[in-house]
Amino acid sequence: MKRILLAICLLAGTLASLAEDYKVMERSEKKRPDWVGISGNGYIAVGAQKSTLDEARKECMDLLMGEIINSVAVNVCSQTSLDIMQITNNEDIQFTQEFRSNSTIQSAVMPFLSKISISKAKASYWEKRQNKKTHQISYEFCMLYPLSDAELEEYNQQFLEIDREMMDKARRLEQGTKQITSIEDIDRGNAEIKQCVSYFFDKTRRQWAESIAELYLKAPTRISLHGKQVDDESYCVWLEYDGRKITPSSTPTIKSDCAENLQFRREGNDYIITFNTLNCLEDEPKSLEVSFKVKNKVLKQKFLIE
Repeated sequence: MKRILLAICLLAGTLASLAEDYKVMERSEKKRPDWVGISGNGYIAVGAQKSTLDEARKECMDLLMGEIINSVAVNVCSQTSLDIMQITNNEDIQFTQEFRSNSTIQSAVMPFLSKISISKAKASYWEKRQNKKTHQISYEFCMLYPLSDAELEEYNQQFLEIDREMMDKARRLEQGTKQITSIEDIDRGNAEIKQCVSYFFDKTRRQWAESIAELYLKAPTRISLHGKQVDDESYCVWLEYDGRKITPSSTPTIKSDCAENLQFRREGNDYIITFNTLNCLEDEPKSLEVSFKVKNKVLKQKFLIE
Protein backbone atom coordinates (compact mmCIF):
# COMPACT_ATOMS: atom_id res chain seq x y z
CA MET A 1 0.00 0.00 0.00
CA LYS A 2 3.02 2.35 0.37
CA ARG A 3 3.18 3.03 -3.36
CA ILE A 4 -0.53 3.81 -3.43
CA LEU A 5 -0.14 6.27 -0.56
CA LEU A 6 2.76 8.01 -2.29
CA ALA A 7 0.85 8.30 -5.58
CA ILE A 8 -2.26 9.66 -3.88
CA CYS A 9 -0.29 12.19 -1.84
CA LEU A 10 1.35 13.47 -5.01
CA LEU A 11 -2.06 13.71 -6.67
CA ALA A 12 -3.48 15.57 -3.68
CA GLY A 13 -0.60 18.05 -3.79
CA THR A 14 -1.15 18.65 -7.49
CA LEU A 15 -4.87 19.25 -7.07
CA ALA A 16 -4.24 21.60 -4.15
CA SER A 17 -1.77 23.65 -6.16
CA LEU A 18 -4.28 24.00 -8.98
CA ALA A 19 -7.14 24.99 -6.72
CA GLU A 20 -5.98 28.59 -6.45
CA ASP A 21 -6.47 29.05 -10.21
CA TYR A 22 -10.09 27.93 -10.10
CA LYS A 23 -13.38 29.25 -8.83
CA VAL A 24 -15.73 26.54 -7.50
CA MET A 25 -19.12 27.08 -9.11
CA GLU A 26 -20.95 23.98 -7.86
CA ARG A 27 -20.12 21.16 -5.48
CA SER A 28 -21.83 17.98 -4.32
CA GLU A 29 -21.40 18.94 -0.64
CA LYS A 30 -21.26 22.25 1.17
CA LYS A 31 -17.73 21.57 2.39
CA ARG A 32 -14.88 19.72 0.71
CA PRO A 33 -14.49 16.41 2.62
CA ASP A 34 -11.39 15.90 4.75
CA TRP A 35 -10.74 12.50 3.16
CA VAL A 36 -10.04 13.90 -0.34
CA GLY A 37 -6.52 12.92 -1.38
CA ILE A 38 -5.82 10.99 1.82
CA SER A 39 -5.53 7.19 1.74
CA GLY A 40 -5.08 4.86 4.67
CA ASN A 41 -6.86 2.66 7.21
CA GLY A 42 -8.17 0.32 4.50
CA TYR A 43 -9.23 3.02 2.02
CA ILE A 44 -7.84 4.43 -1.24
CA ALA A 45 -8.61 8.03 -2.15
CA VAL A 46 -8.40 8.92 -5.84
CA GLY A 47 -9.31 12.05 -7.76
CA ALA A 48 -9.41 13.22 -11.38
CA GLN A 49 -10.14 16.44 -13.21
CA LYS A 50 -11.68 16.51 -16.70
CA SER A 51 -13.83 18.69 -18.92
CA THR A 52 -17.03 16.80 -18.01
CA LEU A 53 -18.20 15.05 -14.88
CA ASP A 54 -18.60 11.72 -16.68
CA GLU A 55 -15.04 11.92 -17.98
CA ALA A 56 -13.71 12.76 -14.52
CA ARG A 57 -15.66 9.87 -13.01
CA LYS A 58 -14.31 7.45 -15.63
CA GLU A 59 -10.75 8.71 -15.18
CA CYS A 60 -11.15 8.26 -11.44
CA MET A 61 -12.17 4.62 -11.92
CA ASP A 62 -9.23 4.05 -14.25
CA LEU A 63 -6.88 5.48 -11.64
CA LEU A 64 -8.43 3.27 -8.97
CA MET A 65 -8.03 0.18 -11.17
CA GLY A 66 -4.46 1.13 -11.92
CA GLU A 67 -3.57 1.65 -8.26
CA ILE A 68 -5.09 -1.67 -7.21
CA ILE A 69 -3.39 -3.51 -10.06
CA ASN A 70 -0.13 -1.76 -9.27
CA SER A 71 -0.45 -2.77 -5.64
CA VAL A 72 -0.99 -6.39 -6.64
CA ALA A 73 1.98 -6.22 -9.01
CA VAL A 74 4.27 -4.87 -6.30
CA ASN A 75 3.22 -7.59 -3.90
CA VAL A 76 3.58 -10.50 -6.34
CA CYS A 77 6.54 -9.22 -8.36
CA SER A 78 9.21 -10.80 -6.17
CA GLN A 79 7.41 -14.15 -6.20
CA THR A 80 6.66 -14.14 -9.91
CA SER A 81 10.19 -13.05 -10.78
CA LEU A 82 11.39 -16.46 -9.65
CA ASP A 83 9.66 -17.82 -12.73
CA ILE A 84 11.26 -15.33 -15.07
CA MET A 85 14.90 -16.23 -14.68
CA GLN A 86 15.70 -14.31 -11.48
CA ILE A 87 15.26 -10.89 -13.04
CA THR A 88 17.23 -7.99 -11.56
CA ASN A 89 15.84 -5.07 -9.57
CA ASN A 90 15.75 -2.81 -12.63
CA GLU A 91 13.78 -5.44 -14.50
CA ASP A 92 11.49 -5.73 -11.48
CA ILE A 93 10.56 -2.09 -12.04
CA GLN A 94 9.95 -2.75 -15.74
CA PHE A 95 7.89 -5.81 -14.82
CA THR A 96 5.65 -3.75 -12.55
CA GLN A 97 5.28 -0.92 -15.06
CA GLU A 98 4.34 -3.30 -17.87
CA PHE A 99 1.89 -5.05 -15.54
CA ARG A 100 0.12 -1.78 -14.93
CA SER A 101 0.33 -0.42 -18.47
CA ASN A 102 -1.40 -3.55 -19.76
CA SER A 103 -4.12 -3.43 -17.11
CA THR A 104 -6.89 -3.12 -19.69
CA ILE A 105 -5.83 -6.36 -21.36
CA GLN A 106 -5.18 -8.12 -18.07
CA SER A 107 -8.60 -7.27 -16.66
CA ALA A 108 -10.05 -10.04 -18.80
CA VAL A 109 -8.03 -12.64 -16.90
CA MET A 110 -8.07 -11.12 -13.40
CA PRO A 111 -11.44 -11.91 -11.80
CA PHE A 112 -10.99 -9.50 -8.90
CA LEU A 113 -11.09 -6.51 -11.26
CA SER A 114 -14.69 -7.26 -12.19
CA LYS A 115 -15.64 -6.76 -8.53
CA ILE A 116 -14.38 -3.17 -8.48
CA SER A 117 -17.31 -0.81 -8.98
CA ILE A 118 -18.01 2.83 -8.26
CA SER A 119 -21.16 1.71 -6.47
CA LYS A 120 -18.93 0.17 -3.76
CA ALA A 121 -17.21 3.46 -3.00
CA LYS A 122 -17.38 4.58 0.63
CA ALA A 123 -17.85 8.19 -0.44
CA SER A 124 -17.58 10.46 -3.47
CA TYR A 125 -17.36 14.18 -4.06
CA TRP A 126 -17.34 16.46 -7.10
CA GLU A 127 -16.79 20.09 -7.95
CA LYS A 128 -17.62 22.17 -11.01
CA ARG A 129 -14.80 24.65 -11.54
CA GLN A 130 -14.08 27.66 -13.72
CA ASN A 131 -10.58 28.74 -14.60
CA LYS A 132 -10.12 32.31 -13.38
CA LYS A 133 -8.05 33.29 -16.41
CA THR A 134 -9.58 31.34 -19.30
CA HIS A 135 -13.09 30.87 -17.83
CA GLN A 136 -12.91 27.25 -19.01
CA ILE A 137 -15.20 24.84 -17.15
CA SER A 138 -13.88 21.57 -15.68
CA TYR A 139 -14.96 19.00 -13.15
CA GLU A 140 -13.09 17.32 -10.33
CA PHE A 141 -14.37 13.96 -9.13
CA CYS A 142 -12.98 12.30 -5.99
CA MET A 143 -13.71 8.91 -4.52
CA LEU A 144 -12.90 7.05 -1.32
CA TYR A 145 -12.75 3.32 -2.02
CA PRO A 146 -12.45 0.52 0.58
CA LEU A 147 -9.56 -1.92 0.14
CA SER A 148 -8.60 -3.90 3.20
CA ASP A 149 -5.38 -5.87 3.61
CA ALA A 150 -7.47 -9.05 3.55
CA GLU A 151 -8.99 -8.10 0.18
CA LEU A 152 -5.60 -7.19 -1.23
CA GLU A 153 -4.19 -10.54 -0.12
CA GLU A 154 -7.15 -12.29 -1.77
CA TYR A 155 -6.41 -10.43 -5.02
CA ASN A 156 -2.74 -11.40 -4.74
CA GLN A 157 -3.62 -15.06 -4.38
CA GLN A 158 -6.06 -14.95 -7.29
CA PHE A 159 -3.43 -13.39 -9.50
CA LEU A 160 -0.71 -15.83 -8.43
CA GLU A 161 -3.00 -18.77 -9.19
CA ILE A 162 -3.76 -17.44 -12.68
CA ASP A 163 -0.11 -16.62 -13.24
CA ARG A 164 1.03 -20.12 -12.20
CA GLU A 165 -1.54 -21.67 -14.53
CA MET A 166 -0.23 -19.64 -17.46
CA MET A 167 3.38 -20.50 -16.60
CA ASP A 168 2.49 -24.21 -16.39
CA LYS A 169 0.68 -23.99 -19.72
CA ALA A 170 3.65 -22.32 -21.43
CA ARG A 171 6.07 -24.93 -20.05
CA ARG A 172 3.77 -27.75 -21.17
CA LEU A 173 3.47 -26.26 -24.66
CA GLU A 174 7.23 -25.79 -24.89
CA GLN A 175 7.72 -29.47 -24.03
CA GLY A 176 4.92 -30.32 -26.46
CA THR A 177 6.95 -29.05 -29.42
CA LYS A 178 9.27 -32.02 -28.84
CA GLN A 179 6.41 -34.53 -28.62
CA ILE A 180 4.16 -33.69 -31.57
CA THR A 181 2.31 -36.80 -32.70
CA SER A 182 -0.45 -35.35 -34.88
CA ILE A 183 -1.47 -32.33 -36.91
CA GLU A 184 -4.03 -31.66 -34.18
CA ASP A 185 -1.18 -31.24 -31.68
CA ILE A 186 0.17 -28.41 -33.84
CA ASP A 187 -3.24 -26.76 -34.19
CA ARG A 188 -3.90 -27.01 -30.45
CA GLY A 189 -0.45 -25.70 -29.57
CA ASN A 190 -0.86 -22.77 -31.96
CA ALA A 191 -4.12 -21.73 -30.30
CA GLU A 192 -3.03 -22.19 -26.67
CA ILE A 193 0.36 -20.46 -26.90
CA LYS A 194 -1.37 -17.36 -28.28
CA GLN A 195 -3.19 -17.13 -24.94
CA CYS A 196 0.16 -17.13 -23.14
CA VAL A 197 1.66 -14.50 -25.46
CA SER A 198 -1.37 -12.29 -24.86
CA TYR A 199 -1.25 -12.80 -21.09
CA PHE A 200 2.44 -12.31 -20.28
CA PHE A 201 2.88 -8.59 -19.67
CA ASP A 202 6.57 -8.70 -18.74
CA LYS A 203 9.10 -8.63 -21.57
CA THR A 204 11.07 -11.72 -20.54
CA ARG A 205 8.16 -14.14 -20.39
CA ARG A 206 6.39 -12.63 -23.40
CA GLN A 207 9.50 -13.15 -25.54
CA TRP A 208 9.78 -16.72 -24.23
CA ALA A 209 6.15 -17.43 -25.17
CA GLU A 210 6.67 -15.83 -28.58
CA SER A 211 9.62 -18.15 -29.22
CA ILE A 212 7.38 -21.14 -28.44
CA ALA A 213 4.68 -19.74 -30.75
CA GLU A 214 7.31 -19.50 -33.49
CA LEU A 215 8.10 -23.22 -33.07
CA TYR A 216 4.44 -24.16 -33.56
CA LEU A 217 4.14 -21.77 -36.49
CA LYS A 218 7.11 -23.43 -38.23
CA ALA A 219 6.12 -26.98 -37.26
CA PRO A 220 4.34 -27.75 -40.58
CA THR A 221 7.58 -27.06 -42.46
CA ARG A 222 9.23 -29.92 -40.56
CA ILE A 223 6.69 -32.48 -41.75
CA SER A 224 7.76 -34.82 -44.55
CA LEU A 225 5.98 -37.46 -46.64
CA HIS A 226 7.36 -41.00 -46.90
CA GLY A 227 6.33 -44.28 -48.47
CA LYS A 228 7.36 -47.81 -49.39
CA GLN A 229 5.94 -50.44 -51.71
CA VAL A 230 4.30 -53.33 -49.90
CA ASP A 231 3.66 -55.63 -52.87
CA ASP A 232 2.74 -55.48 -56.57
CA GLU A 233 -0.62 -53.89 -55.82
CA SER A 234 -0.16 -51.76 -52.68
CA TYR A 235 1.91 -48.95 -51.26
CA CYS A 236 2.22 -47.69 -47.66
CA VAL A 237 2.60 -43.91 -47.14
CA TRP A 238 2.91 -41.85 -43.95
CA LEU A 239 3.88 -38.44 -42.56
CA GLU A 240 6.82 -37.78 -40.26
CA TYR A 241 7.68 -34.90 -37.93
CA ASP A 242 11.36 -34.82 -37.01
CA GLY A 243 11.69 -38.48 -37.95
CA ARG A 244 8.62 -39.66 -36.00
CA LYS A 245 5.38 -40.81 -37.56
CA ILE A 246 2.46 -38.47 -36.92
CA THR A 247 -1.27 -38.72 -37.43
CA PRO A 248 -2.46 -36.71 -40.47
CA SER A 249 -5.59 -34.58 -40.28
CA SER A 250 -6.56 -35.04 -43.93
CA THR A 251 -6.79 -37.86 -46.45
CA PRO A 252 -4.34 -38.24 -49.32
CA THR A 253 -4.93 -37.22 -52.90
CA ILE A 254 -3.64 -39.92 -55.26
CA LYS A 255 -2.79 -39.80 -58.95
CA SER A 256 -0.99 -42.17 -61.27
CA ASP A 257 0.36 -42.07 -64.82
CA CYS A 258 -1.09 -45.49 -65.69
CA ALA A 259 -2.15 -47.42 -62.55
CA GLU A 260 -5.90 -47.80 -62.08
CA ASN A 261 -8.47 -48.52 -59.36
CA LEU A 262 -6.65 -46.25 -56.89
CA GLN A 263 -8.00 -46.68 -53.37
CA PHE A 264 -6.72 -46.19 -49.83
CA ARG A 265 -7.47 -47.23 -46.27
CA ARG A 266 -6.20 -46.00 -42.91
CA GLU A 267 -4.11 -48.26 -40.67
CA GLY A 268 -2.94 -46.34 -37.60
CA ASN A 269 -0.68 -43.53 -38.81
CA ASP A 270 -0.31 -45.17 -42.24
CA TYR A 271 -2.37 -45.07 -45.39
CA ILE A 272 -2.37 -48.22 -47.49
CA ILE A 273 -2.88 -47.38 -51.16
CA THR A 274 -4.02 -50.16 -53.46
CA PHE A 275 -3.97 -50.17 -57.27
CA ASN A 276 -3.54 -52.39 -60.30
CA THR A 277 -1.15 -52.00 -63.23
CA LEU A 278 -2.80 -54.38 -65.67
CA ASN A 279 -3.16 -51.69 -68.32
CA CYS A 280 0.37 -50.34 -67.94
CA LEU A 281 2.85 -51.10 -70.71
CA GLU A 282 5.63 -53.43 -69.69
CA ASP A 283 8.42 -50.89 -70.26
CA GLU A 284 6.35 -47.89 -69.19
CA PRO A 285 7.46 -46.07 -65.98
CA LYS A 286 4.83 -46.58 -63.31
CA SER A 287 4.38 -44.24 -60.37
CA LEU A 288 1.99 -42.91 -57.75
CA GLU A 289 1.75 -39.21 -56.95
CA VAL A 290 0.56 -38.78 -53.36
CA SER A 291 -0.20 -35.42 -51.73
CA PHE A 292 -1.45 -34.27 -48.30
CA LYS A 293 -2.69 -30.82 -47.42
CA VAL A 294 -1.00 -29.70 -44.20
CA LYS A 295 -2.24 -26.30 -43.01
CA ASN A 296 -1.55 -23.90 -45.90
CA LYS A 297 0.96 -26.08 -47.71
CA VAL A 298 0.71 -29.22 -49.83
CA LEU A 299 3.15 -32.09 -49.32
CA LYS A 300 3.59 -33.97 -52.59
CA GLN A 301 5.73 -36.97 -53.40
CA LYS A 302 6.06 -39.27 -56.41
CA PHE A 303 6.69 -42.96 -55.64
CA LEU A 304 7.89 -45.43 -58.29
CA ILE A 305 5.99 -48.69 -58.66
CA GLU A 306 8.38 -51.54 -59.20
